[in-house]
Amino acid sequence: MATEPKGVWFLAATAGDSVSGLLTSPQLKIGLNTSGAVTVEAAFAVVAGVGIWMYRKRIKELMGSVN
Repeated sequence: MATEPKGVWFLAATAGDSVSGLLTSPQLKIGLNTSGAVTVEAAFAVVAGVGIWMYRKRIKELMGSVN
């Protein structure tokens, strides 16, 4: 039986909820139904993906024998 990365799943859900909450704050005046909000969320996703790609060897080392 393979170990499921539930911690990463919950972290991703929390990060998405946090970004959505920040984008809908009254101080930013950005609604989620605008193209600007979608662009910002896409940019965050790309930055996170690049960060994970850059540190993939280190992440694999830290994971050890986890599949």
